[in-house]
Amino acid sequence: MRNLFVSLLFLFVLTACTPTPRLVEHPDPELKANTTFFADLGCFSDTGCQSKLPAWPHGEFSMVEEPRESLGGLDPALPIAMLWTFSSEPDPSIPAIFSGSCAFSHYYTYLVYRDGKIENLASREEFQKVFAPIESKNEALGYAVALTGYMAVYDLESIKGIEIRTPMLHETYVRKVKGGYVVHLFDFFLCHCGPFYINSVDVTVYRDGTLDIADPVEAYRNPADDMSCID
Repeated sequence: MRNLFVSLLFLFVLTACTPTPRLVEHPDPELKANTTFFADLGCFSDTGCQSKLPAWPHGEFSMVEEPRESLGGLDPALPIAMLWTFSSEPDPSIPAIFSGSCAFSHYYTYLVYRDGKIENLASREEFQKVFAPIESKNEALGYAVALTGYMAVYDLESIKGIEIRTPMLHETYVRKVKGGYVVHLFDFFLCHCGPFYINSVDVTVYRDGTLDIADPVEAYRNPADDMSCID
């Protein structure tokens, strides 16, 4: 009996001394945005597809990019692409669902193909009319990423020497709450030179497509990016 007690005591002490993991992994839903229509038009190639698109927004330069894969959670699963416009000076007349400024100002909207034509969804309200209501975790993920520009991040354990800046670092996850979903994302709109500290941001997506965005929280640093510069 005494030996059993000693063994149990040793196990308790060992468990108590084992540090709690500060990185919490979450599964990647492995979504894929529907981009085939725009790829077939040549929108993601060097030649582009400007002549086949609706009127371009103001700005000094625009191009079509592949959207983030998380947008594969959207319903309806329309063909979709991202329209990126930049200007050397901030220009409030340029339509944008989200934007950011560094050496240049960047503005983002979305192109969708529906009812036999290409539409430029140039505001959150226009996007909301097409994709709300939000009725699943994958929809909430795609919707939050599309409207904020924040990113879904997984496999953080693969970052060598990651510096965790928060008591508990969660990868991207979606949690159901009353009236909607909380989506845990990361802000990668970086500017100037490293080191870069990545913030996490919780976005609440309500069923009607409205959003609440929490204050950002400093989450982690990737030492490999310390010498990088971004304009």
